[in-house]
Amino acid sequence: MRELQERLQAARSFRELTEIAPDVLTPALGADRAVFTLIDSSGPVPEARWFPVNFPDQWFGEYEAIAPHDFVRDATLARPGVVMTDEQMVSRRTFEANPMVHRARDLGLDLRHALAVALPVDAEWLGGIAVFRGKTKAFGARERALLNDVLPVLREALRTCALLERAGEKANLLEHLFNMTGEGVVAFSEGGRELFRTAAAVKLLDRWFPHQRRPGLPARIDDMLRKTLERGESGSRVFQDEADDLVVSVFRPGSPGPGLPPATVITLRERPRFPAPPECWRERLSPREFEVASYLLRGLTTDLIAQELLCRPGTVSKHVQRIFDKLGVDSRSALFVLAVRG
Repeated sequence: MRELQERLQAARSFRELTEIAPDVLTPALGADRAVFTLIDSSGPVPEARWFPVNFPDQWFGEYEAIAPHDFVRDATLARPGVVMTDEQMVSRRTFEANPMVHRARDLGLDLRHALAVALPVDAEWLGGIAVFRGKTKAFGARERALLNDVLPVLREALRTCALLERAGEKANLLEHLFNMTGEGVVAFSEGGRELFRTAAAVKLLDRWFPHQRRPGLPARIDDMLRKTLERGESGSRVFQDEADDLVVSVFRPGSPGPGLPPATVITLRERPRFPAPPECWRERLSPREFEVASYLLRGLTTDLIAQELLCRPGTVSKHVQRIFDKLGVDSRSALFVLAVRG
């Protein structure tokens, strides 16, 4: 019993729960197979999930058709928190006539005896466990008492696994959304402990601070974070290299959930310092003119462009005038504005 309770308390995923069942739970109850259930009613339509032990996948693939005949589900949902045996759920005559029982036998499953309970986990989740055996002897008072003893620990284990799974799903979704925008994100707890950093954040920090070898943030960002939080407000700083800017922002979005302290978030966004020529310009400019336009947008002088193209400055000036004429502008600043507008 102690081993069972300790392993339930240590479980952090439904996979771990299903590993506990054949190792400890089913042997203690003298059962052949088990299934953990979690019903999530937080959405518009309740969603049921099963975590089976020694059940074929086909059983749950056909469950929608079997569900109207699931006497275990119906009986335990009618009396949540009460451990019930099959004899308390239906009569033996009704059991033998049950289509679910017949289908189980077709699949080689002997569900002759059942022991089950529905567990209200919280306002959104309803958990449960059902164990089965094909032995002649039914589940009795000893097995019911044993399952009753572990119900508080089992309820908390289901709740913990559900919360961690949902948190993981949210974190994955957030990372996906931030990666779609190209932003990197590093989040910290109220006490300054790093909670997570997205893959985009790792990539940007490695690119911009290649000599950073210690854990944590680069010194310049860490200093910015500390000073911003001391002022109690959000803030931003721009780091620059030859072609791009790295915009680092610090803000506090508030509490991530009821009873949780506010978090601090750092976002990192890379942007070109100079606009690139819009692709639509290729339809109006020759390849050489398009190349010259890209140098103009980067702020190169006529002489520097000539050095890049290995030609005379006068040739560059002719290209520039043709670009202005074709695009309807009369200066480099007007060309820059046109490129920014796209």
